[in-house]
Amino acid sequence: MKHNFFDKDIVQLILDLANEGKRVIVSTLDRDFIGKPFRFAGDILAIADNIDKKAAICFVCGNAATITFRKGTSTN
Repeated sequence: MKHNFFDKDIVQLILDLANEGKRVIVSTLDRDFIGKPFRFAGDILAIADNIDKKAAICFVCGNAATITFRKGTSTN
């Protein structure tokens, strides 16, 4: 599941499923285009047994992309 589209209840749901013995795999972005953490990402990372953090490649400089890219001019 991708957590960014859920509310705070997603953290409890993940815990409930894991406590039932289910394997829960969550994919998420951890920060937005200005480096601000996405809501609940820290909570989910804190309860994770394993974390496999990946980075994209920045199409501007070619380095690891550690934040998302905002194509528009909005800062919201």
